Amino acid sequence: GGGNGVLNLKGGILQITSAAFAAPTGDANGKPKVAAKVYGDEFTANSGARIDNYGLAVTLALPVQHGPSGVFDGGLSVENSVPGVGSLTLSGLNTYTGNTNVPTGNSLILADNAGLTFVVDGTTNNKITGAGSVTLDGDFTLDLAYADLTDGNTWNLVDVTTLAETFGATFTINGFTEAGVTGIHTMVDGLNTWTFDEATGTLTLDVAPATGYTLWVTNPSYGLAVGDQDPAADPDNDGVENLVEYILDGDPTVSDPSKLPAADASGANFVFTFTRRVESAADTEQVFQYGSDLTGWTSLNITAPTAPEVSLGTPSGGLQTVTVTIPKGSNASLFGRLKAVKP
Repeated sequence: GGGNGVLNLKGGILQITSAAFAAPTGDANGKPKVAAKVYGDEFTANSGARIDNYGLAVTLALPVQHGPSGVFDGGLSVENSVPGVGSLTLSGLNTYTGNTNVPTGNSLILADNAGLTFVVDGTTNNKITGAGSVTLDGDFTLDLAYADLTDGNTWNLVDVTTLAETFGATFTINGFTEAGVTGIHTMVDGLNTWTFDEATGTLTLDVAPATGYTLWVTNPSYGLAVGDQDPAADPDNDGVENLVEYILDGDPTVSDPSKLPAADASGANFVFTFTRRVESAADTEQVFQYGSDLTGWTSLNITAPTAPEVSLGTPSGGLQTVTVTIPKGSNASLFGRLKAVKP
């Protein structure tokens, strides 16, 4: 009578034996749409979803979903009781995280705008494998939250050495860009550059050496926990955020107010001076703000383009003096502060 539903597959076979159900519509009284939820893991034989297209062109319009079995589930195996003909098309946003196995004589199609999910857990991952035919027109989603971030690590996502694979013109990886070289997809995440190469089916990680703020805040002598390395964190509770400590060549674990800007009002001008790390001008945006009260502020760029009121001393030993000179005018007093952001 039609209708929609979910099949929980724990190693059993879903066999489509009639062309009437090969391309579901989901109409209330027509052909049903079926979503499959797979169970098991990569260590359990014959677990997960086994789809037999029986020599037909079968489409799963709804997703094959992840079963509650840990990081990886049993995955999907394309089976065919009539080898050499038929195919299985996935057209949903599939979330299962086991391997996709396409044996010899079988064919899998990931339709345009359909999706496959890959989880990178340490140095392991799920992948598309087998010796059958694979056409990839849809989108990959990569979960990299628990990847081993060692420079040079690789993960094989598509077993191109055994599969007859085709990456279509509409194939994409969510969050990645394909620019410059066709078939090379990249994503930059901080110091990490992720690259997927269609020709090898491999995801590669390149980790750039830490510089600037990152190198400073991860200094082993500070011993800061990850949360205390945030630019806005203040692990020594001295009221100075890490980013400003970095600019002033401070120590994020020691309170040192002597490094804060000093004021001199003895002459015709208000003069504020401090010493900064020269390299901080490359990875932060710095402004000096002044005002006659604590509600209205005038901002002067310290990093380029530097304001006329700001003069920079000759760098020495990676440090330089910054001097901000503001005419007194009618002001008997003036407040000043250093502000910074990390783009």
